[in-house]
Amino acid sequence: MDYRQRKIIKSSFAIVRPRMKHMMADFYDRLFTRRPDYRTLFPDDMATQHVKFIQFFSQLIGMIDHLDSVNESCRVLGRNHAGYGVQPEDYDVVGVVLLETLENALGEEWSSDLATAWAELYATISSAMISASRQAA
Repeated sequence: MDYRQRKIIKSSFAIVRPRMKHMMADFYDRLFTRRPDYRTLFPDDMATQHVKFIQFFSQLIGMIDHLDSVNESCRVLGRNHAGYGVQPEDYDVVGVVLLETLENALGEEWSSDLATAWAELYATISSAMISASRQAA
């Protein structure tokens, strides 16, 4: 991930940050519509889950210029997710839904460059998480 990609991700995050609560609701609605079986992996009351996701997302963007730190945070998260029963193939579905949600939240600001940058960031995150989950197994 190059400097330009990190810069446009940070810029786009600044746009969606005020809408994060709505964006997280949209993300989980899309995820559970696509994969209703995932709903059982989450608590009935999603308020805490939304907060955790927003905090992680914010932390991730804050560390984006230090991908080693990002990878370590993601490895910890990956080990935790393995304990919840998340499988490596589940990350593909989540990635697609995340990109759809970002596209929806950013509207006219969304571009192919932004899609590529976010996809690369997600690939970095998910690779670290999957690697850690396999090691935990």
